[in-house]
Formats: sequence, structure tokens, C-alpha cells
Amino acid sequence: MSYLDHIKKVYGPYTRKDNRQHVVIILDDGSKKTVSYPKYLKELELGRELDVNLETIDHVNRNFTDGSEDNIQILTRSENSAKSAKRRADVHDNCVWCGTRFKLSTSQLRNKSRDKAGPFCSRSCVGLYGKSLQNNCGERLDRRDIKVTYYRNDD
Repeated sequence: MSYLDHIKKVYGPYTRKDNRQHVVIILDDGSKKTVSYPKYLKELELGRELDVNLETIDHVNRNFTDGSEDNIQILTRSENSAKSAKRRADVHDNCVWCGTRFKLSTSQLRNKSRDKAGPFCSRSCVGLYGKSLQNNCGERLDRRDIKVTYYRNDD
């Protein structure tokens, strides 16, 4: 049963402190419901309530104060999350063992401030480095002595 069929009165739109708009809806049974104003407009246009678990309202130009009809679209929750997520730029560096350029993982970025050797491009390079230490064929690499050059977005 949709709340749209039982609207008695609509108050608003009101603007919150964060400049987003909402309406207060009084239903036939006297209960109140607060709904985002763009969502309310889109539901009226469609003539149905949006599925809370599957659908959400998105502003095309990312300006939530712009409530124009062509700026509002319906997206799935996963699409909206993917669009809104802030992504870290890829960071590349050269392997200290073989010199190959590679993309650093999150843990390698975290370890850059710790006293660990590296960064290494693969497990095989880590293994070769460890083997050289065990066989006394190489010197221990101190992270503080390694000049690390970080390249962003394949610069």
C-alpha cells in the first residue's frame, strides 16, 4: 500500500540547515511522514512509491539545491554509491629489487612510513630479497634509505 494514495495534506517544501529540501506529509490516519522534496516530486510524477531498498533519487549535476525536473534521476542504490564514492588516485612506484614499475596496493601505501623494506612488485621479488638475506648475498634494505618516487595516474 502506497502512502501516495492516503495523503491528506502536504506542508513545505522546507529547507534544512544543509540546504536540502523536504516536505512533511499528513496521511489520512493522522500520521506524519517526512520525505525528501525531490523524491516526493519524482514519486508523484511516476504515480508510485520508490522501493526503499532498490531505488534512490540522484541529482545529475550533483547540486542537491537544484531541484529542476531534468536534474533528478532514479538510480539503484549500487549505482548511486558508485557515482558518489570518492576514489583514491592510483599510485605507482618502482620495485626496489627488480626496478619494474607497478601500482602500489593500499597496504604498501600504509607500510611506506614503517621500517619495512620495499616496495616490491610481487611476492617473487620479496622471496628473492629474503633469499639473498638468508644466504648473506645482499644487504638488508632500510626503508629510510630508499628513495621512493610515487607516480600518480601513470605520470
